[in-house]
Amino acid sequence: MAAGRDPRLETLESLRWGLLLAAEPQGGSLDERLEYLRLLRDSIDALDDSPTAKRVRALVRSESLAEVAARPPRPFGELLVAQGSIDDDELREALAEQRRSGGRIGEILLAAGKITDDELARALASEWGLERISAAAEPVAGELDLRTALELGVVLVVDHDRLAIASSERLERPQRKLLRSLTGVERIVVAPQRTIRELTARAYADAIRDEAQSRRENRAAESALRD
Repeated sequence: MAAGRDPRLETLESLRWGLLLAAEPQGGSLDERLEYLRLLRDSIDALDDSPTAKRVRALVRSESLAEVAARPPRPFGELLVAQGSIDDDELREALAEQRRSGGRIGEILLAAGKITDDELARALASEWGLERISAAAEPVAGELDLRTALELGVVLVVDHDRLAIASSERLERPQRKLLRSLTGVERIVVAPQRTIRELTARAYADAIRDEAQSRRENRAAESALRD
């Protein structure tokens, strides 16, 4: 946390994402949503009577938890329209391309130049109720080995002076538990696949180079044996 930063600010930032999730939860099981909302409701006791705090309290009243948590998720393309990244015509074109070639709507729009990396991360963060990665995030290898990072599609970063796991995929509970046991990090931030690939290449440059060299040596040894 940066020097001079109000410690309450971090709580309010977390509640900002919690407020978004409570207003329109996206994904996760009903039990997970309910548990999240209960934790959010309990954390409100530390807040004052500001308009934001009152709105959060109203959204997470105990009698409305099940109703809020059970709302169906909004299609991802509609989230992009709602945040102003694309219009309805661009969404229809992307959906048509998705039917033809498959793939995820966000990545299709990104490849077509209709949205930016930041817009995609913002929509994913909205969908999952998480923070999005900042432009200043720096990758680190830390305790996370390259193989695990590639298998899970994640990378360890320092973002706003704090460690976080950056991911372009929704991490399920077993995956989060594994990453926490390996790194000691619980904080998850959202990043597009393209950003994850770039950060991974930077974080593991030496390991990737050594792996490539090892493969070249193995191929050379196999060729020599055949000769």
